[in-house]
Amino acid sequence: MEKKILRLFYTDVVAVLFFLVLAWLVMVYVLLDLIELSPDRAIQIVSTVLCLITGGFSSLALYVVIAHLKKHRDDIYREDIQNSLSLR
Repeated sequence: MEKKILRLFYTDVVAVLFFLVLAWLVMVYVLLDLIELSPDRAIQIVSTVLCLITGGFSSLALYVVIAHLKKHRDDIYREDIQNSLSLR
C-alpha cells in the first residue's frame, strides 16, 4: 500500500511541476510577443512586472499544492486507493 501511495504522490508532483513549467513557458512567450508589439517602453515594463507577479503567484500556489499533498499524503492517497478498489 505504501508503494502505491508514493507512486501516486510522485505522479501528482510531476504533473504539477510539468504544469508549472508549461505555464511559465506560455507566460514568457506571450510576454516576448507583447514586448515586441508594444510601442511604448512603459507598457513593456508594466507587462514584464505583471508577468513576473503572475508567475510568482502561480509558482507559489503550485508549491502550496505540493506541500499539501506531501503533508496529507497518506490520507489523500489511501482514500483514493480504497475508492478505486471499491469500484471494482
